[in-house]
Amino acid sequence: MARRSIALIEREVAPADASGSEVATANAPAPAPAGKRSRWLAVVPFLVLLPLFYGFAWLKGEKTNSGMQPGKEYHSIFYHDQHAYLSMAKKMRLSGYHRVETRHRTPGYAFLLSALYSPKDDYVSPTGGENDPRLISDAYFNRAKHFNIALSLISVVALFFICRRFLPPLESHVVTWSYAFLVAVIKAPYVQPEVAFYVVILLALVMLWRLLVQPRWWLAALAGVVLVTAFLLKSTVLPLIALYVICAGILFAKKIWEARGKLSVSEWRSSLAGLGVAAIVPVVFVVLLIPYFNHTKAMYGEPLWDVHSRHYMWMESKDDLAFWRSQGIMKPEFEAPEGKVIPTAETYLQSHTLTQMVDREKAGWQSIRNLVKKEYHPVYDLTKHLMVWVLVMVALMCWRRTREAFIRHWVEWLLVLGFLGGYGFLYGWFQAVGVGPRLILTLFLPAFFFAILGIHRLSAPMILQFFHWQTPLRYVVSGVMIGFILISGIGVLSGDLWVVEGGH
Repeated sequence: MARRSIALIEREVAPADASGSEVATANAPAPAPAGKRSRWLAVVPFLVLLPLFYGFAWLKGEKTNSGMQPGKEYHSIFYHDQHAYLSMAKKMRLSGYHRVETRHRTPGYAFLLSALYSPKDDYVSPTGGENDPRLISDAYFNRAKHFNIALSLISVVALFFICRRFLPPLESHVVTWSYAFLVAVIKAPYVQPEVAFYVVILLALVMLWRLLVQPRWWLAALAGVVLVTAFLLKSTVLPLIALYVICAGILFAKKIWEARGKLSVSEWRSSLAGLGVAAIVPVVFVVLLIPYFNHTKAMYGEPLWDVHSRHYMWMESKDDLAFWRSQGIMKPEFEAPEGKVIPTAETYLQSHTLTQMVDREKAGWQSIRNLVKKEYHPVYDLTKHLMVWVLVMVALMCWRRTREAFIRHWVEWLLVLGFLGGYGFLYGWFQAVGVGPRLILTLFLPAFFFAILGIHRLSAPMILQFFHWQTPLRYVVSGVMIGFILISGIGVLSGDLWVVEGGH
């Protein structure tokens, strides 16, 4: 029989542990201890790329987010919520941190910015006018931009360590630098919490996913703390907590159903303990935020009141949003102008048909797709044209392992896919009021991380043979990804970086 020159060989291994367990696959060679060379290979990219990231991010800020920009009516600080965050931080500092803000933006990011404020370089109106809305000096604005770039660098490093918990160094670098140079470098010089929030919400999702795989009380408590951190940056974590609690309940019911009444006393205790661990997450979240929720209840009558879910998501357009914001809809005891009806879920559902709601979602997704394709086209190409197809190809080549992974761990994947699908739906809905790509980019890191994890777990035993040369399939996949990221990153730094408004 003629020897094949090109072949895909699968080593005999146990079924894929798609749960992401760190335990080495049975019969697969155990990883060698990390030596000095491998550690240096992990560190060198940071020594080279982090200074490059900082330099390009700052130049980006100087060129597109400073002073008066061509075609703009106002100073750069007044765009993309930057002035709002800096004003909130300044007032917080001047009040001795006793000021309670309206529930329009959560206070975590402003609290960090407040440490940068100094009365020595406070803003002085050039005209001496008392009604000058500027209030924030260029010095404070510049410090805030430097701070946000530094925070972005910390987020990039943190992302690498998150990835290393589940992935080898090569794949960890693929995820880390794709985020750094396709997304973060564009958004870093804007005074917004998004770059840090994207990493924190990924960490929260990964921790909740691990809790479904292996419940641990300390991890549940830590996940609650991380969710609090995410909430204080942006108040969009409540659906994720609800989704996790539902998945934990499904997992408990699944175990009971599979046992069909044959659980021993110890197994019952173990199952109930797992359910108890799941309850720790929302309990820690609520307990740590009791002061915040008490203030919210005192102001609005409800501890979980939020202007985005209560009003903004039920508005029809950007003009609608601009009108109601100008009227102060986020303020306590707000009353609608005469002849106007405050947009709420009740008023929206009463005045719209199901067809209109479906059309809104479709139009929102189409708008988001076009925006991402236009402003972040490497991200669009990476996810749609490369990541998805590689994942599908590997899943089909390893279809037995894929099937086994979903049969054994479908509840864990329900959490991940539910997060992507649920938040994708919400962001498509919100696009009616013109939120831009900043929300949907929240999903890039979770989607890419779990896709790379799935590709790695499924392709681990696959060897590509080319004549007498053999290499693990995952090296080929990572090589393709690195090539794409390198070419796209150069394109971003030489073109998109200078024309895309990262604050959108």
